[in-house]
Amino acid sequence: MSVSSLIQPPKRASVAFNRVDLLVKMRKLSQAKKDQRAKEIDIFHEEIENILSNPEAFNTEKEDTESDISDTEVKDCLLYYLRGFVIRKLVNTSCVECLHSVKLDVSPENAESLLTDIRSKGKLLHPTSKLVKLLSFVENIIESNLKELTNDNNFSKISYEIVHSNDLTNLKIGCSDLNHSSHLTSQTIHFYITCRLFFYESFQC
Repeated sequence: MSVSSLIQPPKRASVAFNRVDLLVKMRKLSQAKKDQRAKEIDIFHEEIENILSNPEAFNTEKEDTESDISDTEVKDCLLYYLRGFVIRKLVNTSCVECLHSVKLDVSPENAESLLTDIRSKGKLLHPTSKLVKLLSFVENIIESNLKELTNDNNFSKISYEIVHSNDLTNLKIGCSDLNHSSHLTSQTIHFYITCRLFFYESFQC
């Protein structure tokens, strides 16, 4: 269906309107939706960076997030592979210490890394335990919301739960500089959610 067919009335219709005005209104509606999404993302980054920069102001309880991977499934290998893709997005960071906090120099050679090891040829990246813990936390929240996702405000639902979780301040990544670590953590979470929702929404079509 073309744009022209949407705004052009039938030949015998007793309707008169300005097509240019309608096109302008449609573009404004589309831009308004993009602006709203951008605003939500900006607020999300700001809230996460505020929490991580001032953890004492929030009620947090440290919890051991180590997972038992003795019975690793295909899903675990795929999520591990995706975490390596997230690192690829972050490699442009100018802080070497921040990069070392998310990227391993060699494969850990565990069950989760099997798929990455097989497909690597030396170019795929392996996440550190810190990054694994952070993205496992995000993944658990995404999975807990899968049945309620509607494709309308999925990012908002998930980001709201992440920002209001007591576990967040214990899972930040990056160097000792709070500005670095809070920004890197925020960007990492945002990119991971975007990737996961892209795959989820694609399979729902």
